[in-house]
Formats: sequence, C-alpha cells, structure tokens
Amino acid sequence: MTFRETFQDLADQLFSLSAPLPLTLKMLLVNPGRLFRDYLSGKRKRYYKPISFFLLTTLLFIFIRWLVDFNPLTQTIGNPTDNPLVDEDLLGQAADFMFQNINNLLFILVIILALVMKPFYFKNHTLAEY
Repeated sequence: MTFRETFQDLADQLFSLSAPLPLTLKMLLVNPGRLFRDYLSGKRKRYYKPISFFLLTTLLFIFIRWLVDFNPLTQTIGNPTDNPLVDEDLLGQAADFMFQNINNLLFILVIILALVMKPFYFKNHTLAEY
C-alpha cells in the first residue's frame, strides 16, 4: 500500500458524495431541527457525516472565494478610517492578519466552540455532536 493509495482512501472516506449529501442539504434547508434530532437520536446512516460536511463546505468556501477573488476587507460599506479615533496602521495590520489566517481560524473556532459548550451539556456526546 503506497502513500498515494492511503491518501486516496482517506479522501474517499471524508468526501464521498453519496446519497446522504443531497438529503442532508435538503434537510438543512427545509427542517434543520429534525435533522439534528434524528442525528442525535441515532439515525445517522441517512445523513452525511458532520465533520466531513464541515470540511467539504469549508473547502468549497475557500475555493469559491479564491475563484472570484473576494476580499472582504476591500469591499466594505463605509470607510472606518473616517473616524479620527481609528489608528489606520493598526487597522491595516489587523486586516492583513485576518485575511492571511481566516481559514485556519475557522477550523480552530469550531473546536473551541465545541469545547466551550461541553460543560453545559452533560450527556455523553462526542466532539462531532457538539
């Protein structure tokens, strides 16, 4: 077994676009509460895996943003530098940092959110269920 075969198997497991994906998308749009209740009650076979769904949609977002060359920092409403209390250099540094690292921060944010929610839910859920 080569590294390439191992990577392909991993990609197939994570991103298999089988029948659960269209049903999951439909339920997220039409009745998201039912989807979550069904998933947490054990009816998981019919729905797409949450971690894989998150990875797939995040990668799709990154690809589309790259494709259309979207930069939210240059396409803002109003100009925050019109305010005399705003330090333009600091604002520029913060904007550059966020633009360069937003994709990494999105992944970390989901994990942090799950860990913050864990103490409030006493059931034995896995990290993917939070």
